[in-house]
Amino acid sequence: KKALQDYKLAELSKAAGTGILEELKALLQLQTLPVRIESYDISHISGTDTVGVMIVYEKAKPDKRSYRKFNLSDHKGDTDSQKEVLTRRFAHAEKETSALIDGTMDEEAAKFALLPDLILIDGGTQQVHVCEEVLQAFGLSIPVFGLVKDDKHRTRAITDSDGAEAAILPTSPLFRFLTAMQDEVHRYAIGTHRKKREKRLSQSDLSAIPGVGEKRQAALLRYFGSVAAIRGKNEKEIAACPGIDQKTAAQIYAWFHKKD
Repeated sequence: KKALQDYKLAELSKAAGTGILEELKALLQLQTLPVRIESYDISHISGTDTVGVMIVYEKAKPDKRSYRKFNLSDHKGDTDSQKEVLTRRFAHAEKETSALIDGTMDEEAAKFALLPDLILIDGGTQQVHVCEEVLQAFGLSIPVFGLVKDDKHRTRAITDSDGAEAAILPTSPLFRFLTAMQDEVHRYAIGTHRKKREKRLSQSDLSAIPGVGEKRQAALLRYFGSVAAIRGKNEKEIAACPGIDQKTAAQIYAWFHKKD
């Protein structure tokens, strides 16, 4: 499924090119061609394992080397989480720009200094307002629009902070391009959230076992691949893991056996 998504993105980008960006510029009445576009999304389950992500499109193509993820505090609303992501992103940009100017950082080390020509937020007017407030706080003037979904979680329209929606023909290349971008940022957010959740669950299971510190947790996960795999092993098999002696293997087996 992931390979198919990447293929569709690549094919769409080939067909898009400058024509799509010119159309987007005209539709949104932008002053400059949106060569670099950034999109953001938040993902969590009931306010836990919350993450924020930023994806980048450069010349209508996904620039995955520029994707960024942000670990966030749990139990915040999506609006507050989004504000934190944007604030951290542009605070990094401000810091790196200063470092580039005074010569304490070279361009290759800078990960946030390059600013977007356009920001597309996953959401409606409220999310657009939050982004504009953050940009204003940093003294930045970057066009911001929201990608709105319908009740079936499909891309419906693009909106500004006043709620004015730009009409786009659903069968047009531009609509497919924006839909692909919204799907991509959502996919990246969900994937990042799942990794954070799996890591937390794995570490919490292993960290409760006496004598199993961070190094042994890492060794076990590296060797067996998952907590579920460790749970299914006997003492001898667990002891085969580098860094795990027979005594520790017995403790690990007993802990899982007792728990089951």
